[in-house]
Order: sequence, then C-alpha cells, then structure tokens
Amino acid sequence: MEKDETISFLKERFGEYYRKNGIELPDRFGKREFAFMPFGVKMMKRHLSFKRKSDLINYITNMVPAHAYYSSAFYQNPGAPTM
Repeated sequence: MEKDETISFLKERFGEYYRKNGIELPDRFGKREFAFMPFGVKMMKRHLSFKRKSDLINYITNMVPAHAYYSSAFYQNPGAPTM
C-alpha cells in the first residue's frame, strides 16, 4: 500500500470508529484548549475551543484526526492564539 492509500485507509477506519462510538468529553470542555494532528501532517492544529458538545463532535467526525489532545488546565479564553 502506498502512503496516500494507507492514510486514506486509516482515516476511513478512524472516522468509522468516531461515528460509531461515543466520544467522551472532559469536564468543562468549553474552558479547555484542544489540539489535533491530522493524518499525513506533522504539525498540530492548536488553540481550538468549542462551546457546544455538538460542535466538538462534528469537528472530530469531519476532520478525523490521527491524534486529539486537550489541556489539563482551564482557560478564560481557550481559543486564544497565545496562553
């Protein structure tokens, strides 16, 4: 399998998993910074915040990240470009 085919395969499987299984959110997720690493990219997309559970779930199920992270700290403005 070539690299692009492998990435497509993994993204499909992860997307299927995210859609079929519930995504458990951390407490007070609206006060946390989220970061995601897409498949095939070596740079994180950081400083993201979500006010509604549905927005976060839609983001994950549409973007289908290889890795997902959230801060252990709480922020007044978790989507700010600098902390």
